[in-house]
Amino acid sequence: MKPRFSILTVLVFTAYVALAFAGIKKPDSWWLAGGVLAWLLALAYLVILATDTSDARNQAFGRVSVICLAAYLLLTLFPFPINAGSNRPAMLPHVWFTAWWISQETVTTAPPPAALPGPGAPPVTFSFVPMGTRASMARELEAYSALNCALAFGILGGVLKLWHFGRQEKRLAAVPGGKA
Repeated sequence: MKPRFSILTVLVFTAYVALAFAGIKKPDSWWLAGGVLAWLLALAYLVILATDTSDARNQAFGRVSVICLAAYLLLTLFPFPINAGSNRPAMLPHVWFTAWWISQETVTTAPPPAALPGPGAPPVTFSFVPMGTRASMARELEAYSALNCALAFGILGGVLKLWHFGRQEKRLAAVPGGKA
């Protein structure tokens, strides 16, 4: 059984991923707002799929995607310890994105022509986010990363459900009469 998807699906997925990475690479309020809006549209689409009764395959994908997405978001709300005796909370994937962004202190860019260094001089670096907004931007970026990781976790759960659904269909088709 071949996976069924259209060129439109591939284009929308690529545009969403590009928007998400652009929001993470150069976070400002416009990129984050656009990313959250795209996330809300994706969530609305998954909820519509989950409530669609005309196609059992799409309904199964939508339901499991929404459940996995909600489970990830609930995990972000309540920090849980790694081990029973440990006080250190587990690190979810969205925290890695924020830690990566904070570690990117500077980026090398071309300085204004009047300040060009001589040959052999180290490159001039400029901070790409003003230091006064770095802490608030890190909080916004962590929330944005949590939404995107939750969506990825939900889609992964939905894809696994589609795989399981396909295996069940094959098993029922192999049994005479179509019932297991």
